[in-house]
Amino acid sequence: DGSRGGALSSGAGVKVQRRTSTAGVGSADLTAEEVRTLDQLIADLDLSRSSILAAMVFCIDNAAASQQISQHLCSSITEAPPELSTSQLSARLFLLSDVLFNSHCTKPGASMYRRQFQDGLPDVFERVGETFDTISPIAAAALRDLLVKLLRAWADWSTFPPQFTKGLVVTV
Repeated sequence: DGSRGGALSSGAGVKVQRRTSTAGVGSADLTAEEVRTLDQLIADLDLSRSSILAAMVFCIDNAAASQQISQHLCSSITEAPPELSTSQLSARLFLLSDVLFNSHCTKPGASMYRRQFQDGLPDVFERVGETFDTISPIAAAALRDLLVKLLRAWADWSTFPPQFTKGLVVTV
């Protein structure tokens, strides 16, 4: 299947198998336990710095699987249940932005987050735009302001090509 296994040591001295793909940087697979951890971190996200930090650290520490993580994070927005609150949605957007900001680190696979999020962000912004009609005008304005601020920050960081961010602005 084009995979090779690598033994990793968990903190408890137990060997954990992680499948890695030969498809390139950032294409490793998370273990089942890591997927559960990521799911829990995303489910528990709130607007507190500590909550977003814990999830961001997980994403950067596991950047070898950046493709899977970025898809998972984007899906947590695009496939979010209708009862997801605007603060939970905002926290997921902050996490995505923090991972982007920290993707410049030297961790193998971290730099791939930019390209991988670029693939998923049009769907994320489309989904967030759809929520504007389902929430109060005040909440919609606050969410729209958040998106504009994120886009400005990404433009300031030169995270994406200018044409890409301009395309996302149109969806807001």
